[in-house]
Amino acid sequence: MTTNTVLLPPEKHFDKLVVLNVAELLGEAIQRIHAGASVSTAYRSTDAFQARLSLITEF
Repeated sequence: MTTNTVLLPPEKHFDKLVVLNVAELLGEAIQRIHAGASVSTAYRSTDAFQARLSLITEF
């Protein structure tokens, strides 16, 4: 399992590789930092974040 923060060349891919998209997560964090808002509270109760965590903990 990896994230798409750095492009992985196709020759490095393998059958069981899972690539998670973190664009939405990083975008939200950047917006909150820019606005001076809490980053941690944004992800404590959102369904999207909990779904991502469940994907990670399944492996």
